[in-house]
Amino acid sequence: PESIASEHGHQLLANFLNIAGIATTPREAAE
Repeated sequence: PESIASEHGHQLLANFLNIAGIATTPREAAE
């Protein structure tokens, strides 16, 4: 959707994935 394609949507999605990634794989954050 446009909301995800937009900058805010992309940043929000990236932030969510970043948090989820850190929560699932802490090594990802170190790298």
